[in-house]
Amino acid sequence: MNIERDQILDAVREGKGRLTKRDLVRTLGLSGDKRRELRYVLKSLLDDGLIIRDDRKQFRVADSLPNVMVLSVDHVDDQGDLIAMPLKWDGHDKPPPIRIVERKKHKKIMAQLGVGDKVLCRINKTQNGYRGDVIKKLARAGRQELGIIVKGGRGLRIRSVKKGSRQDFIPQKGTEVSDQDLVMFELSQTRHKGERIARVCEIIGKADGPHAASIISLYEANIPIGFSEDELAEARALTLPSIDKTREDLRDLPLVTIDPEDAKDFDDAIFARPDDTAKNEGGYIVWVAIADVSAYVLPGSALDKGAYKRGNSVYLPDRVVPMLPEEISADLCSLRPHEDRACLAVRMVFDAHGDKIAHTFKRGLMRS
Repeated sequence: MNIERDQILDAVREGKGRLTKRDLVRTLGLSGDKRRELRYVLKSLLDDGLIIRDDRKQFRVADSLPNVMVLSVDHVDDQGDLIAMPLKWDGHDKPPPIRIVERKKHKKIMAQLGVGDKVLCRINKTQNGYRGDVIKKLARAGRQELGIIVKGGRGLRIRSVKKGSRQDFIPQKGTEVSDQDLVMFELSQTRHKGERIARVCEIIGKADGPHAASIISLYEANIPIGFSEDELAEARALTLPSIDKTREDLRDLPLVTIDPEDAKDFDDAIFARPDDTAKNEGGYIVWVAIADVSAYVLPGSALDKGAYKRGNSVYLPDRVVPMLPEEISADLCSLRPHEDRACLAVRMVFDAHGDKIAHTFKRGLMRS
């Protein structure tokens, strides 16, 4: 009887991230050829992203949380509780929020925690989600947030624009700000009469300024701005793929890009000609080509993970936040005229009535 993938997944899930390969052999009662088969099944599950192996060679199901992990404090919710996210996340979906819970013996640590801090926590699943019990605070890592200065009965306060955070903060003493200033701020480790104090890092402008709506929209939607060093390094190292068994030379096709005249990059190109075969008199052959992003963004790479977080490029009235670095979006994956570019193309055959009778997909190298 062969070892089923679901059988291994169930065992890994029940092990809650504590089982090594040796533990799985013992748990499943495997011996001889079955032990060798387990190795191949585990590799298959790892390659498919269904399980993850940590530094201690223990397996856990992807999208689940280990028992102990490092969290980054993300925001303060309406009740004043700290909400954190996993510092490292290998799952396919977005990481789940984790509520940091105060314990008596860690009360001093909790009082010092602020947004951007890293903390080692024991993770527990509850009916309402995940709870993080503090083990210890790690090195301080300041993180800036976007907020608006609001004037109320108790004076000026900083109100974060981030979703899920409706807690107001006291500007640090000596800060020169005024009502409706749009600011970047960082939470400090101190409080005043129960309220957290924040340091204003930068005054961007006014909340009703011409660029404020775009800036606030990006922060509210948690859209990452800019690229990590790993993403930029990968983008700078990319080169045009060569012609081989998997990529056909389509540079003789007179493809024409069909993007608007003011487009910053060119994504689509077409070419059509009459079909000169006797069997399809009056028919046409139509080519449609698009930039082959997959030639540069490999699964699991920093570029792939960054693009997954962004989801797509974001176009706002006064700016564009690209999904990929400019080396890709505006260069290698822009079908600029008279330049060789990697593409995905489809060759379609239409009859005289306009009905498609055949099509073929190809990876190619084109020149519009």
